[in-house]
Amino acid sequence: MLRLLCAILILVGFGLFGYRAIMLDFPLTPDERSVLWSLEIQTQIAPADDGAKVSVFIPPKEGRFRPMNEKLLSDRMSLTVRSGPDGNRKALWSGGNIKQPATVYYRAQFFHQPFHDTDKRYHKGPEDLPENYRFAAERSPEQQTLAKRLMSETARNAYDDDVLTSLLVDRLRTGQDTVTRQLVGKEDTDTAIASAAAFVLSQNDTAARVVHGIPLGDKQGTIPLTAWIERWTGEEWQAYDVMTGDPVGHKDMLVLWRGDAPQVTVDGASLRRIRTAVTPLDIGSVAALAERRAGTENLLVMATLLDLPINTQLVVQMLLTIPIGVLVLVFMRQFIGVPTFGTFMPVLIALAFNATDLLTGLAILGTILLIGMSFRFFFSKLNLLLVPRLAATLTVIVMVMILVSVVADSYSLGTGFSVTLFPIVILTMTIERLSVTWEENGPEDASKEFVGSIVVAVAAYFVMNLALVRHLLFIYPELLLVILAIMLMMGRYSGFRLSELRRFRDLSKEW
Repeated sequence: MLRLLCAILILVGFGLFGYRAIMLDFPLTPDERSVLWSLEIQTQIAPADDGAKVSVFIPPKEGRFRPMNEKLLSDRMSLTVRSGPDGNRKALWSGGNIKQPATVYYRAQFFHQPFHDTDKRYHKGPEDLPENYRFAAERSPEQQTLAKRLMSETARNAYDDDVLTSLLVDRLRTGQDTVTRQLVGKEDTDTAIASAAAFVLSQNDTAARVVHGIPLGDKQGTIPLTAWIERWTGEEWQAYDVMTGDPVGHKDMLVLWRGDAPQVTVDGASLRRIRTAVTPLDIGSVAALAERRAGTENLLVMATLLDLPINTQLVVQMLLTIPIGVLVLVFMRQFIGVPTFGTFMPVLIALAFNATDLLTGLAILGTILLIGMSFRFFFSKLNLLLVPRLAATLTVIVMVMILVSVVADSYSLGTGFSVTLFPIVILTMTIERLSVTWEENGPEDASKEFVGSIVVAVAAYFVMNLALVRHLLFIYPELLLVILAIMLMMGRYSGFRLSELRRFRDLSKEW
């Protein structure tokens, strides 16, 4: 039963940990860095006395890069955002009696989705779109005839649709004959080539479309748009670079929109300027995780402790380290055989050390215990009962802590408040336990338990304050299930402790 329970706890704990770390891209180390990209699309139109309407394609919600903190701004113009069946989004600004040049903005930050979230998950195939949906814009009958002719000539040398697409793009890019030049037009740009390729493929009942986007990398400032084509393979959309004709992944490209339509359409006024700028932002992975949680509906992404207030986060982070400190205590008592006062007193002392540095904490602890022990022996000579004696010892400890706090503040040592964080009740019981052990078993056993408690407290302090441990437990609290399983398995150990090997070495020689 215990083995099954431990196996379930470990599988659930490590399963959630692995899924969040690998599939959801949660940071594994506290110093891990993430890159966000800040995008701004700025559009300016001329004055229009009768009003104007501005339509701007903005990046889709789904894809390899996800938007967050989106802001759509304008100069006294109303706003509407519309989404199309293919995932395209348009921001529509409209206003009347525009007496001065008006500027509209789209601003957002983008983060890279984990590797499993690819375009094919979000972008619908032809069978999922309306029957009247067209991937390529309609052209004249003459253009249709030229497209069929070009397709027929290219298909003779193509083994399959993949090779056909590459050969078609190569021929349109070179423009060495009249047919290709008429299809591409006078503007020999990647957009014109991609539009022509998508149109030619559509004449062969092949679903193909133009995609417009910008590269997200180290460059910042105004970024020119890039166009490529996508062809439906029957299972997914395969992208092709119009400059080489090769199939590509475009993993670093942010899609702005798909189709032959222009990026900006203005009715009632003239377009003065459009500017697309990108700025990479290098921030901590934990901060990036906190930012991108706002734009997701995944429960495993939302279920983190990052929504708590900062002060509460600090308290929770401290509480999450207690089980790892207890794990150190269990290991040192169960496997090494280190004697301690009480069960969890060393871990609580280790927590108190967090408020000071280790040496200062040890000095404060030693001072309080020394004075407290002196008064405890004095009280024992008065023949007091147990409860009054404990109450008197506790009162002395409080007075000593206040005295140390005042002295530390007078000399600007900066540890006055930290003294009060030592667990008073635990110190009181420790002094009582130390004195009883001293009286019943002698100073040797009392000293061993005291030194053992300090050793365990120092070891727990170092483990609990490891930056990696605090980070992992705060970002992946499910690891507490694994710690619980380890403690349960330790509870079944009944063999020799390390400290007992010397004690029973003669017995081992006989065997």
